[in-house]
Amino acid sequence: MLDTFSVAAMARCLRTRFHACVVAVATCCCPIANADVLTWSGGAGIWDTTTSNWLSSAGSVAWPSAGTDNDGVFSGTAATVT
Repeated sequence: MLDTFSVAAMARCLRTRFHACVVAVATCCCPIANADVLTWSGGAGIWDTTTSNWLSSAGSVAWPSAGTDNDGVFSGTAATVT
């Protein structure tokens, strides 16, 4: 038969494990917005949020329209970007 102390200790242990699991799941499942370095790949062109003129770690992408803090890098031959 369990005494009151043992039941309370088991309850604390279960709560601690439950909270640790919640933190682990939240850490793994919640995306974290990271800034990306985007390199202009379109030569001369128009900088907009629909044309995939940028190279990122994910491949060719359009410039993100909002909510990020990305860096744009221009290199290579000079061209006009508007």
